[in-house]
Amino acid sequence: MNSSHGSNGFNVIVTVDDSSERDSLGEGAESSFTTYQMRKNRVEISKRLRKCCGITIVGAVIILFILVISLFTGDGQTDLSARVPFNHHHKTMDEQCNGTEYGCCEVYNLCDIHDDGNFTYTHERILPSLQIKHNKGGTNCPRMNQIVRKYNLHYYPWENGDNFNCRNSTYGCCSIDISCDVYVYVYVMIDISHNKNYSYYSSSTPIERWINYAKENEMGTNCPSFNKIVSAYNNEFYDPMNDLEVLILLIILLFVLVQCIKGEPQRRARTPTPSRNRG
Repeated sequence: MNSSHGSNGFNVIVTVDDSSERDSLGEGAESSFTTYQMRKNRVEISKRLRKCCGITIVGAVIILFILVISLFTGDGQTDLSARVPFNHHHKTMDEQCNGTEYGCCEVYNLCDIHDDGNFTYTHERILPSLQIKHNKGGTNCPRMNQIVRKYNLHYYPWENGDNFNCRNSTYGCCSIDISCDVYVYVYVMIDISHNKNYSYYSSSTPIERWINYAKENEMGTNCPSFNKIVSAYNNEFYDPMNDLEVLILLIILLFVLVQCIKGEPQRRARTPTPSRNRG
């Protein structure tokens, strides 16, 4: 809009573009409001994300703590509550075995007849959570023959019979001598007579149970030992490597979440703020 006015020889011309000014003010207000809403939405999303990440991290840390305890503490029991070191109600193996009428089940190894006629052997106990003796002889207890078979089936299963794949290997299959367990159970625990003929053990043929796992050398140094098989049985053939894999995944997850939270403020700081349009 143009306006002219003459007075005392002077002409004043004023030009006002009303529509342009109004449009500029309107667009600036709208742009400012839109920017405000966008920033508000980003702040809300960021808060929710940080809260979610925080809850996830706390949960992951708790699980991580439990896994670390289960991996590096305890006496081989499968019950996680029994592995926690500050669990004052946890009883030792001796306390648990002595707390039963006939004690814990046992399997026997390393029988030896000494020159003076004494007969000795070692024993490995079965966890009372798996089985306890129902009588003095422990006739209900698992024998090494059963334990080796279960170990074999779990770790080195085969198709049928005794046709193990390892029989065709250079040094043959691994094996476990269960003679001592059979002898002590039958002739010491079950036979209640006082006339013990220990010489029968030294003259009898060794009883071996094969494992479907090839020996790497003639001595079979890679083969599982008697104690290892019993320990695996006591742990119900649980593999601690499963926990270790979960542990590694949790550590990676925690690292990613922490980096996510640390990077969020930096992203907000680098986000440019749209400038207002001025007419």
